[in-house]
Amino acid sequence: MNEKIYSILLIEDEADHRELICRSFKRQNEPFKIIIAKTLKEAYSFINNDTNFDIVISDLCLPDGKGIDLLLEQNQQLKFPFILMTSQGDEKVAVQAIKAGALDYVIKSEITMMDMPRVVLRTLREWNHIIERKHAEEMLQNKAISLEKANQELKNTMEQLIQSEKLSAIGEMSASVAHELSQPLNSIKIISQSIVRDIEKERFKIENINRDIKDIISQVNKMADIIDHMRVYTRRTEFNTMKLANINTVIETSLKFFKQQLINHDIELNINLQTELPKIFYDPIRIEQVLVNLINNAKDALKNSGKNKKSIEIKTYGNSRDVVIEVKDNGLGISEDLQQKIFQPFFTTKPPGKGTGLGLHVAIKIIEEHKGKIEVYSKVGEETIFKIILPVQIERNSEM
Repeated sequence: MNEKIYSILLIEDEADHRELICRSFKRQNEPFKIIIAKTLKEAYSFINNDTNFDIVISDLCLPDGKGIDLLLEQNQQLKFPFILMTSQGDEKVAVQAIKAGALDYVIKSEITMMDMPRVVLRTLREWNHIIERKHAEEMLQNKAISLEKANQELKNTMEQLIQSEKLSAIGEMSASVAHELSQPLNSIKIISQSIVRDIEKERFKIENINRDIKDIISQVNKMADIIDHMRVYTRRTEFNTMKLANINTVIETSLKFFKQQLINHDIELNINLQTELPKIFYDPIRIEQVLVNLINNAKDALKNSGKNKKSIEIKTYGNSRDVVIEVKDNGLGISEDLQQKIFQPFFTTKPPGKGTGLGLHVAIKIIEEHKGKIEVYSKVGEETIFKIILPVQIERNSEM
């Protein structure tokens, strides 16, 4: 096995000191090759010519400058370990040398110069430890950067999934939205036709016209409210719209797309909200997205259940630790084996062209972002209950 030969740049202008140091390595039979420089200019010449050194030993005072100047320059680039020698036993110089990056500081004497092989070997071991730590830190930093990049990519993908599922839900609910808009439109049509007939028969009264126009404005406002809410709901949002509020406030907005269609499908809607719930930090649009998905799923399950009496119940309750939203339907239930799969991406029990299979997967991710969880309870042939459990936080979680 070949023993590594270490290259030393020795910068020393005094011949007897150079000879003493070189003799110490020959006596110890250490595997070192020594390159001599008598001035800083010669030392820079070796360094600028890309001569490779494993270690530099330099006198402090040289004919054309100080060894510490070379130390300060090379230490910024972390090229090689440095031992500084001086004839002065000045503590200030020693402190200055160590601060500048010298790994050792030697006061020149016959004894210390003859002991230089041991000092060099010790310095090289320390240098290797420094390099290993530096490499380890760089690897950790690179891993941290890679993890951060992967985390950001995952977050971006999740944002795209959330937006995609939101738009898909709006597409599926187009019939519901149409029903919600058709009611005020029909009212406007009927009121307008009545006004026209009264005008044609010259029997209208100012007070009646005033009342009818107010009714029309009211119906227009209902439609505008639904359309505005669709715009807000479909808007792409980052997870930064958290606010402290009672969770009950999101229940009513979640039902804007459904009320008329639930009536059309003979589905009874029961709302039971605990009045004095603790406020929590949550993103209203994202929690609404979860609720829209659960209500839409419950509606679809009931439509095909064949049951005479169909109902959806939404209720809230909580304590000092958690608040809970329950969405319950009395449909045909979910079997145990399907309960293990419903939160998986792209899994759906709906026929082709209905649903993306991402709704519940996105829902559970949104709730996990809120540090909460979704649980499902179901009895085949009887009912299904989805529970959204969200933690009560005194202060907003910084990770959100």
